[in-house]
Amino acid sequence: MTIKNSLFFLLLGTAMLWSSCETDFQLEGDWKDIPVVYAFLSVQDTAYYIRVERAFLEPGGNAPEIAQIPDSIYYDVNSVTVKIERLSNGETAELERVDGRDEGYPRDEGDFVNEPNYLYKLKRSQLTLGDGSDFRVIIEREGEEAATATSVMVSEVEVANLPISGFFNFGDFAKTTRLGFRPSGEEGRVFDIQMIVKYRETDPDNPSSFLEKQVEWDVAKNIIRDESVSAQSITFDNEAFYQFLASEIEPLETGNRKFDGIFIQVTGAGVEIEDYLRIANANIGITSAQSVPVYSNVENGVGIVTSRYQAISDELTLGSQARDSLYNSVITADLRFVP
Repeated sequence: MTIKNSLFFLLLGTAMLWSSCETDFQLEGDWKDIPVVYAFLSVQDTAYYIRVERAFLEPGGNAPEIAQIPDSIYYDVNSVTVKIERLSNGETAELERVDGRDEGYPRDEGDFVNEPNYLYKLKRSQLTLGDGSDFRVIIEREGEEAATATSVMVSEVEVANLPISGFFNFGDFAKTTRLGFRPSGEEGRVFDIQMIVKYRETDPDNPSSFLEKQVEWDVAKNIIRDESVSAQSITFDNEAFYQFLASEIEPLETGNRKFDGIFIQVTGAGVEIEDYLRIANANIGITSAQSVPVYSNVENGVGIVTSRYQAISDELTLGSQARDSLYNSVITADLRFVP
């Protein structure tokens, strides 16, 4: 797998990408086999993973208890077939069921059982989906109509508006900084911009050495594609950078920290995420409906099948004034960063 892939596997078990809203599925009612499908595929991946579960609960059942029973949420390995079809030529490949733990993707503890963590896997060498490729996910169960979802692979995204010098000049709190992105294709519809700050701090068990650390700042989330421009950008107050560090890094009583570098990461996702956000946003506020409608692009099932692309910049650093502010400003002085 490639850049920050683990981020998206955390999302495979949730109802939505980049949103605090929840998608609630009606589980209780007459018995019905309902596939729940999540996939965020990428042209950058060496393998595609799809989560397929089932959602049903007989009337009067105890949902929290049932959710902790693997047989209640997972299909038997012989009762379901998961496939990906490349629509340009009809080529289809079948995925293999694997345990995400063995793939390096354990499932977080929560309402649903986290062991095992079954996913369906297909190596990219078995079916290559390139930039702009249309594809279909197919879930087959005996005696049931197949659940299907179509999407298109998001093309390359470029990080834009980076300082030519390689130095961020955050030191002047009265000014702002601009960051942006440039999609190469039409498929990317929703974008996040993150700043990854890497540093070292004194090892409390061995004061002569340093531990490598990093924090990730969500500079901007859920940016909807603007069709009128080839590159989009956002600005933030320089002071916000130091406020973020102060909120995420605990002060040190002893020892020191050393700043190492900054990476800018842009993540783009497909139209399905845009559709979800538009539906959710239309139902927020005093004139909204009481609940957010369930968004799904899975026919004969529920869930989201989409794609994404992640771009990350080369390592950047801080200019002299910005470093001085890191070391000495009232906001971050107690973090004990030193030259």
